[in-house]
Amino acid sequence: MTDPTWKQPPDEDGGFDAIKGFAYQFDATLLEVFENPRSIFEVEGVQDLSGENYHIQIKNRSGNFYLSTIAKAVRLMFRQFLMSDSSVSFILHCHFPDQAPGTVRQLTSEEFDRLLTDDLVTTGYEDRQRFLKAFSVKFSSDYETQFKKVLKAIASELSAKDQLEAVSYHAILHAHLRNLVLSNPPGLRRVSFDSLRRAIRSAQKVIFASTYADHCGYDKY
Repeated sequence: MTDPTWKQPPDEDGGFDAIKGFAYQFDATLLEVFENPRSIFEVEGVQDLSGENYHIQIKNRSGNFYLSTIAKAVRLMFRQFLMSDSSVSFILHCHFPDQAPGTVRQLTSEEFDRLLTDDLVTTGYEDRQRFLKAFSVKFSSDYETQFKKVLKAIASELSAKDQLEAVSYHAILHAHLRNLVLSNPPGLRRVSFDSLRRAIRSAQKVIFASTYADHCGYDKY
């Protein structure tokens, strides 16, 4: 009998999904930082997002869930697990239209073995079992729902006065995360609640100065 969870996923719009995927990843990152304001995270390091005791891969998919769809992410996390402290957790934070947000899924031994390539199948049974205990798939909300959560968090945590200001802060924070990734090598791409707050304050000063200069004339400014 064919396993319905192991169907080859249909082709998707790669470019569109990639761009939307980064936006989804950045929003998930912002939520994680807001929920843990005293923590320091690494963005786009060994995983999409890393905290002190856990690593997260973040995926947003427009097609239905199949085990084959998450195979690459699972293998990447398992390889890192083999080189990590056994107390670290690994989370696949993802959205699939056919999976209810908030659902947490564990892999069975049989499912996990089917995801492994030849070089990983030969790893010890105990290592594979330890990974399964440390690994979970957490299904989350879609892009639009998550975006609304981020705007609400921005209003609450960064004191945005209204929806328009929250949206402008959102754009500033996305630019901050993008520059963080593009301007620093892996290992130095760190973000925290304090760094987000500083990014907003810095952007506000630049915007004010630019607007003031434009209004008064550069020489007078």
